[in-house]
Amino acid sequence: MPTPRENAIAAATALIDALIVATQAPPVDPPVVPPVIVPTDHPRIMLGSQAPRLKAALAAATPSAIAWKTTLARWFAGGDVYDFAAWNGALYGALSGDARYTAKAIAQIDAQVSAAEAQIAAGRAPEVAGDSYLQVGKMIGDLALVYDWCNAAMTPSQRARWIAYANQAVWNVWHPPTAVWGGKLFPWTGWSVNNPSNNYYYSFLRATMLLGLGTRGENAQADDWITQFRGKLNQLVTVFERDLQGGGSREGTGYGTAMNALFELYLIWEWSTGERIADKTSHTRQSLTTALHQIVPTLDRIALTGDLSRDSTAALFDYHRFYLLALIALYPDTPEAAGAVAILSASSVPKMANGFMQGIDFL
Repeated sequence: MPTPRENAIAAATALIDALIVATQAPPVDPPVVPPVIVPTDHPRIMLGSQAPRLKAALAAATPSAIAWKTTLARWFAGGDVYDFAAWNGALYGALSGDARYTAKAIAQIDAQVSAAEAQIAAGRAPEVAGDSYLQVGKMIGDLALVYDWCNAAMTPSQRARWIAYANQAVWNVWHPPTAVWGGKLFPWTGWSVNNPSNNYYYSFLRATMLLGLGTRGENAQADDWITQFRGKLNQLVTVFERDLQGGGSREGTGYGTAMNALFELYLIWEWSTGERIADKTSHTRQSLTTALHQIVPTLDRIALTGDLSRDSTAALFDYHRFYLLALIALYPDTPEAAGAVAILSASSVPKMANGFMQGIDFL
């Protein structure tokens, strides 16, 4: 007699086969979307449309909300939660009204800015510039979210310092030969600033988009960053339509998983402005089907292609769950999304295993 897991695997495999047929149907015209409106008041980033849903999840004590709140409490108490971003505390503070979490999120970002200021004063480039600005999306994106969601609790000095530091970081990303810190030239290679197929590019987009949205109206360069983001998005669409027919990444199933951050940006932009950018390229929806075919039948690993940066066993991980969750949220009523939900539920990662990723499950 088949075990429950064997039954789940068989059902998931049948769903994958059905998707081959479903995704061969003629494309459906994308819905008409309203014009782009960037909010002028805080919160500008996603909460204007998503706060009611997220507050309801907290009130209902959904499993993802409970898991997230448990990790949040550990972080708040000073526990060591690996790579836990301050935006988690800022989000909880904004949704719950608990000012203690807001204050801790502000303190965590202020520590980043203070450390950068100390490095700059010493004639060095700050941490955000390391490894060709790879972490700029994480660090400046975190800053922008906290700035937006905790703005009323910040001092004028903090707002000015954060904006000055973040503006310089993002400006340096897009101007490699003339990058400057503290009036001193710190040129860098410009690795992948014009390569939308590279995972660094999505980090650059994240910093640019979130800084523009979060500081608009208080930052003289915010509109420039929004314009820069939209210009780079057009560059990305051109490359994807030419090189990535069928979805997925030229970097394979290792580094290519970084597209989860790109798909999240599509969501955040739509949740914040009302403009749907996911459908500017057919690559987005195609990537959902492609990802399902890259999961092996035992639902615990991915088919290994390209370089693997983190795990040589190709085990299914939180990052792959994030990839699928973002695409499910973008295409919730499609056969592919239904298949992805079933496969994730039966997989070795039915929920985020790591505390620093639980906020993604909740969102």
